[in-house]
Amino acid sequence: MRLTVVACAIGTLLLAAHVARAAEPELAFGKLRYAICAVGDKDTILRNRINLAHLHCPGSGWAYNGFPERPTFDRSMASRKSACEKLRAEGVMAEQDVDAALAANRIAEAQLEALQTRLSFTRIQAPVSGVVTARHVEVGDLASPRAPLLELAAGDGLLLRVPVSELEVVRLAEGDLADITVDALPELRLQGRIARIYPAADSASRQVTVELKIAEAPPTVRLGFLARAHLVLETMPAALLVPEDAVLRGAEAASFVWLVRDGVAAMRPVEVGLRIDGRAVISRGLAPGDQVVVSGMAKVREGAPVAVVGAAGEPG
Repeated sequence: MRLTVVACAIGTLLLAAHVARAAEPELAFGKLRYAICAVGDKDTILRNRINLAHLHCPGSGWAYNGFPERPTFDRSMASRKSACEKLRAEGVMAEQDVDAALAANRIAEAQLEALQTRLSFTRIQAPVSGVVTARHVEVGDLASPRAPLLELAAGDGLLLRVPVSELEVVRLAEGDLADITVDALPELRLQGRIARIYPAADSASRQVTVELKIAEAPPTVRLGFLARAHLVLETMPAALLVPEDAVLRGAEAASFVWLVRDGVAAMRPVEVGLRIDGRAVISRGLAPGDQVVVSGMAKVREGAPVAVVGAAGEPG
């Protein structure tokens, strides 16, 4: 019979990428003035286009308020430079005074540039397009540099990371397909593909993380749902299986079964492969059609008569 060996591994559904957004390290600290996004926001979170939150930081926003808007500032600087050049050309203004005025202009421009840069740090923008999965601060909270303010998940499709035994992971390869079921949606069947097999096993559990990519999932499947990956380890087109209890151990053979030959018992040494759900896969020693004693083995002896129960060709 055709036999497919499947291992079941359990994990949690994730989006393809996970990003934690923190305050810029250039700010010593800041107080959250307002937050635009909430957990679950998805359609409006676009990379570098959406302000997720705004911080109030001493030395940034309040200092910038003393300067005019950039267009007004640029016009004022241009007008002042033009006036200085005109006065120098008319000989009304000394050369050193003109140079000092122009230097003052350049200093003011540099100060404005620095303040605008510092002010930009108070605007927390989305580094990627995605969905907000967590918000760690509320309005009025202090935000420290590098401390996560929000978490976003991004990317197309879903990921499922599952731990697989080191004895089973050697039978897997990137690109293998797997059926995926979700505990919360028992009737749903998804298809995943192994995208990555981690290079090292956990030293304590002796398990290796396997990452599966799920290209398409309905909206009812949510992040964090518990899912099970059914990983195909091996497919045997013609496997010989017998009940596990029919395989015995003895002094003459490590593993053997009792065959029925012309109505009497005959011992046959066998090699056992996998053991699955109470059945043993015989890799060597039996042929299709052999009749195997599956009950009352304690009373069976070499050459003893055996009564066959069941249809022809089935174990007796």
